[in-house]
Amino acid sequence: MYPVRYEDLCREPRETSKQICSWLKVEFEEYMLDMTGTTHHYVSGNPRVAKLPKSTEIVLDEKWRN
Repeated sequence: MYPVRYEDLCREPRETSKQICSWLKVEFEEYMLDMTGTTHHYVSGNPRVAKLPKSTEIVLDEKWRN
């Protein structure tokens, strides 16, 4: 398996997820892209800064470039 690039996952989440599943030898299921109703954990440093996004969509965020 080649490295999974953040940009590829954000631009083509379904196709990238299918490739990952293939490598893991598990069947891709559409629910894997559904972020609603799922518990997501994150490591919080500063609780005022570390917040989960309100959107459930996988979106490329390049704000760090500026």
